[in-house]
Amino acid sequence: MGDPSPTGAVGQRFRVMPDEIVSASQAFAQQQDTPTQLAARLDGVRTTDTGEPGLNGEISSLVEEFTAALRGLTAGLTRDAQGLAQMAQSYQGADAAASGGLDRIAAGL
Repeated sequence: MGDPSPTGAVGQRFRVMPDEIVSASQAFAQQQDTPTQLAARLDGVRTTDTGEPGLNGEISSLVEEFTAALRGLTAGLTRDAQGLAQMAQSYQGADAAASGGLDRIAAGL
């Protein structure tokens, strides 16, 4: 997404490639269902009966924490995918506006 030269200089210019941002957005969007599906599968484990009430409660509590984290991951992936898509659209819009301005200047020459 940036200039591939590894100068590391502060203030160094870099290029943004909207197509790569769109690809990242799509990759995030494609993965957002996976954590929710895993959480749904783990929900069944919460009611496991080991014969030991204390252990049953501990398993249930830990599974609840883990499934909540997985659902939070889904929310994060969704939010990030949407943010990346919006960012790509902004860059594409700015590029189109700049290109249109250059076309008008070139036509006037």
